Amino acid sequence: MLGSTCLEYAALDLGSARELAEALVRFETLTYEPAPTPEELAEARTLRDAVSRCLKAVAGGAPLLRRDVETLNAFAADETPLVKLALDGTLVRVATDAVRCALSAVARDAIELLARRGDNLSACVGCGAIFLDASRGKRRRWCAMQRCGNRAKVAGYRSRQR
Repeated sequence: MLGSTCLEYAALDLGSARELAEALVRFETLTYEPAPTPEELAEARTLRDAVSRCLKAVAGGAPLLRRDVETLNAFAADETPLVKLALDGTLVRVATDAVRCALSAVARDAIELLARRGDNLSACVGCGAIFLDASRGKRRRWCAMQRCGNRAKVAGYRSRQR
C-alpha cells in the first residue's frame, strides 16, 4: 500500500461526502462507508491539498512547505482504524471516528511515501499527475502508457506524417 493510497487520494475531486466515503472504502482504509459530515469533508480536502502539494514539491525537487508538513503530521497523529478478524475469516476495519481514522491512515501513507520513496516521484509530462517511477533508469515520462503515453506517441506520429 505504500504510496498508492496517497497518490490516488491527492487526485480526488472530493466534491461530495459520498465521493469521500466511497474512496475511503476503495482505498481499504475502512471496511464500511462512513457518513462524513460537512466538517469532515472540509478536513479531507485540507489533507488532500497538503498531500498534493507535498507530492508535487518532492517530485519537482522543491522544499516542502511547513504548513503542509504540519498538516500531514497532525492527521497522522490520530488513531488509525482497528483491524479485526470476522467470524467468516475476513478482515474488518473499524473505528470510533471512522473518517478521521481513515484520514490518519492516508496521512501516514503519504509520510512514508515522501520519506522512503520520494526520490521515485515524478510528474507526468502529459497531464501533470504525480506517479512513482520504479523504472531502472528513472526515465519514465508518463503516468500511464495507456493514457498519456499513447496520446504523446500518436501526436508524434501524426506530426511526422505531415
